[in-house]
Amino acid sequence: MDTRTLLRERLRHSRDWSNAIDELEKELEASGSKPEQSERLFELASLVEEVIPERERALGLYQRAWKLHPDNLKALSRAREVYGEIGRFEMVAKLGEMELRSPAAASNLAQIVGEALLDSGQKEKAHAVLERAKERTPDSQRVQDALAALEYDPEFWQDEVDRLEQESEKHDLATSVRMLLRAARIQRLEAPDSPRLERIIKTILKKDIDEPSANFIYETVLSQNQRWDELEAHHRDRVAQAADHGARVEALRTFGLEWVQRFKDRFGAGAGVKSSGKPAAAPETPAKDAAKKK
Repeated sequence: MDTRTLLRERLRHSRDWSNAIDELEKELEASGSKPEQSERLFELASLVEEVIPERERALGLYQRAWKLHPDNLKALSRAREVYGEIGRFEMVAKLGEMELRSPAAASNLAQIVGEALLDSGQKEKAHAVLERAKERTPDSQRVQDALAALEYDPEFWQDEVDRLEQESEKHDLATSVRMLLRAARIQRLEAPDSPRLERIIKTILKKDIDEPSANFIYETVLSQNQRWDELEAHHRDRVAQAADHGARVEALRTFGLEWVQRFKDRFGAGAGVKSSGKPAAAPETPAKDAAKKK
């Protein structure tokens, strides 16, 4: 019986899905070679993604599969991708650095890892990885932009941010967003607590509400300051601007996963907590909306 059938049978006859997965995980690791065990755990992790409305178990299984057999790079890659989908860029960077050690790593991986390191504030590591990305893909605009956000005179960084903001107004939408993102990245490296960072990011999001790095930085600012209502409102704005019904449902699902995994808010209660620390009447959150759409 294959892994998919085994899992379906266990879940059909078990009221405790977590326990059923634990048992199956142990059974899959009890026989066969390490590569075979790793492949079965990878398949189990893929199935868990489909049936469990969270990502913690799947992420643990993917990483366990990779540790059993490090040549099973797809397990590490998928874990990194899942972290990216739920806005955990610091984990994208961590797993991506491990993945880069393999000669079989994807050609664009250094770019992905370099940007994740940069947006997580790890300046020195980001520069080294992005230089490696430049060697592999010298024509990549994203790599060039990320490096440009690191290669400025620290003594005159504020002048550079001023220049980028002013000149961004003279260009087309795409170029303007790129210039403002560079300004925001410099601002975050040099003065992450300044209100100016949030102002620049909001300007970017007005132009492109789905820009990945801008969203990560903005959500980080809001979550660090426990501004949950504003974070929820931002997610709702993104849903409202999605292209069609399917895209809106997918956005709600993703935001629900993010609230659980990144913000550690399983029931969406965070959106109803005011600065006093007392729970207010909690509005429906993306996490709840996503559950309703399933």
